[in-house]
Amino acid sequence: MNKTIREFIYENSNKFYSLLIDDINRESYSSLSTARKKDADKAMAIILDFLEDDFDLTVNSDYTECMRKNKALSEFVAIAQRHHMRGIGLSLYMGAFKKMYNSFIRLIMESSEPESFKFGAMKTVIDKFNFGETVIISEWDNKIKNDISGKLLENAAELSVTKCKIQNILDSVDNIVLTFNEEGYVKQYNFMAKAFFGDEITSVKIMKLLRLEDCAVEHFIDRYKETEINLGDGHYFDLRIKFLGDDYLTQREYLLSMADVTTAVYRRSNLEHEISERTQELLDEKLFFESVFFTTGEALIVLEDGNRLNKINHSACELFKINKGCDNESIQRLISEFLDLNNNKHLVQKFHRLNNGDKWAGEFRLTLPHGEIHTYVSLSKFLLRDVSYCCLSIKDISELKKVEKALIWEKRIVEEKNISLRNIIETIRQQNEDFQTSFFSDFERELLPLLKKIYTTDCENEKYECYHKICKKLSVLSDFSSESEDSDAYIEILSKLSQAEERILKMVVKGQTTKEIAESLCISEYTVQTHRRNIRKKLDLNKKQIGITAYVRHIQSVGKDIYAQIGSFDYL
Repeated sequence: MNKTIREFIYENSNKFYSLLIDDINRESYSSLSTARKKDADKAMAIILDFLEDDFDLTVNSDYTECMRKNKALSEFVAIAQRHHMRGIGLSLYMGAFKKMYNSFIRLIMESSEPESFKFGAMKTVIDKFNFGETVIISEWDNKIKNDISGKLLENAAELSVTKCKIQNILDSVDNIVLTFNEEGYVKQYNFMAKAFFGDEITSVKIMKLLRLEDCAVEHFIDRYKETEINLGDGHYFDLRIKFLGDDYLTQREYLLSMADVTTAVYRRSNLEHEISERTQELLDEKLFFESVFFTTGEALIVLEDGNRLNKINHSACELFKINKGCDNESIQRLISEFLDLNNNKHLVQKFHRLNNGDKWAGEFRLTLPHGEIHTYVSLSKFLLRDVSYCCLSIKDISELKKVEKALIWEKRIVEEKNISLRNIIETIRQQNEDFQTSFFSDFERELLPLLKKIYTTDCENEKYECYHKICKKLSVLSDFSSESEDSDAYIEILSKLSQAEERILKMVVKGQTTKEIAESLCISEYTVQTHRRNIRKKLDLNKKQIGITAYVRHIQSVGKDIYAQIGSFDYL
């Protein structure tokens, strides 16, 4: 079955459009192309109708009659006429026309169709396009001639109307309006011109009237056609010169309009001054913020459209170990590698989830090429000129974390000491109460009767015997307060521990840290921690809120503190 040109073109329409668009864009014919596929398909259908329609190609004069009889030819030429109405020149349109012709030929030649089809299709395209080119050029010329004739008639009518209305226009406007001929002499003027320049300005040269150097009218028009002038007395005018046409003496006339813009000029001058000052302020602010950005102690990174680096300050370069001589590509690569590290991907996910205007801040353990560090990170996302930016602020808080850890340890020790102190105070208070109860009981039961007997008896021997008993009782109390610091409870503690644990216990009580004990005994810190756990377990301290040091010192001092109070006899 023989294939038609229409079927061939439709089968290869995408390739044809691609070839045609490439040729048009390459030769700057894009103004003739359409952005809508629908319009392009419609134009293609008209061209294919033109290629397939059978009409006489030998016509060489009356193309109008030929188009009237043949709809395909008429619609094909109508495409050119529509471009002519859009203001497209003949050479531009025919250049694009030939590009379309070449695209047809290239498509046929590059196809895999039989040679017979190629030959017939190429002959049809060549013949039809040559005939179409002749008809288009002929009709285009006719259209131009008709347009010119109509335009001339229209211009003549408009010029006639303009001549009749010119005086009314001159007198009705607030601007200064003058007309002058091709020699530069003023011919007509309105009331505003008379008020400003005076009565006798007719036949005065326009250059002299405006206090300008005398020159040819053509140069004057070219220079002052649309400009602003200062007449030297503080008045500024906006000049507009328009061509009026030829008068009945075949002289060219021009209309000069002068609008007083003195106030606007001064206002513009003030505005330019304000703009200059504001621009300088903005430049100063920009310099200030750039100085702050690049000199601040925090690492600042500004990312643009995802992970693309926009700005980075000196602190960030120091944090990432970036040398001063690195170019932007090297810095971009280092930042990308930093963001791709495992732990840092969570940070990337955070600022990808942020919306424009959102912020996030918190502690984060960043992974750097030289190790991990504790940081305080703040993220902010904002939109500037339709571009999304993310500002990443990183503050190294590793030293603060060390201080915080030390403070937590100190707090724990203080809390342990506070608990121990509360226990000691409670024990002393309880034992003081017990001592007072025991002492007053003994006093009432034993000492008070003896004192009463001494007071009531007259026998010296009985008094001496009572006095001796009182001294003996007081001596017992005094001896009780001078017991050794190493009480039975402390000795009992040591008996529960091994030799290594006893040695570590004594070093702990002296205030030595785990690291210092490990270095002194040449063992690991883990071993020291194991001994300390065993000591707490053997002393049954795991369920008590008290440290080893506070507990042992309490045991050592409780006897001495309590019995020193007893031996002072403050209660007697």
